[in-house]
Amino acid sequence: MRRTGFTLIELLVVISIIAALAAILIPTITYARNAAKAAKCETQLAGIKAAISRYVDTNGSIPDKQLGGGTDVYAITFKTGNNYKTADQLTSIDWTTIAQTLLEQLQTVDRDNFRDLASLRDPFTGGASATNVFRYRPSKFYPLVATATLYIDGDGQRPDGTTAPPNPDSYQLWSTGLDGKDQFGQRQPDGRKSDDITNWKQP
Repeated sequence: MRRTGFTLIELLVVISIIAALAAILIPTITYARNAAKAAKCETQLAGIKAAISRYVDTNGSIPDKQLGGGTDVYAITFKTGNNYKTADQLTSIDWTTIAQTLLEQLQTVDRDNFRDLASLRDPFTGGASATNVFRYRPSKFYPLVATATLYIDGDGQRPDGTTAPPNPDSYQLWSTGLDGKDQFGQRQPDGRKSDDITNWKQP
C-alpha cells in the first residue's frame, strides 16, 4: 500500500529546518530595515541642513526666533524662568511645536520639500504620528549648569578641558534613533555608543 502524507519525524525535521532558517533570517531582516531607516534619516537630516543654510543665506541667521514678531515660540518652549530646558525636559508636544515653527521658516526658502510636518518626521519613530519629529535646538537655547557654567546635554566637559557643547555656534539637529530616547550622542553607562543620529560628530 502506498503511503500518503508525512510521518511525524518528517514533519519535525521540516519544522526544525524552518525554525533554523527563521532564526537566521529574522535578525538579518531587522538589521536591514534599521539600516534603511538610518540611511533615510541621514538623507532627511542632510536636506534639513541644506534648507537651514539657505535660510541663513536669505535671513542672515539660523531659525531661532518667531517670524513676524509676536510671541516667540522658541523662547517659550525652550525656556523656563531664567533657565533653558534640557532635552529630556521637553515633551513630544514641545518638540512638535518647535518642528512646526521650523517648518514654517524653512517653507520661506524651500516650500517644495517642506510642505508639511512629514518632512521633519523622524523615520525611526515617525509612523503615522506627526508628533515624532527630528529634534532641533538653536545654540542660544543650549542649557547650562549654573553653578559650574558647564554645558550639559551633550559632550559637557570634554577630554581637552573645554566646555563647548556640540555645534556651539549654530544648532543641534538629531534623531532619537531606534530606541526613541534622547541620549544626545552620549555613550551609555555600559560603554555603548548612543544610537542617536546627529548633525555633529559623536564621541
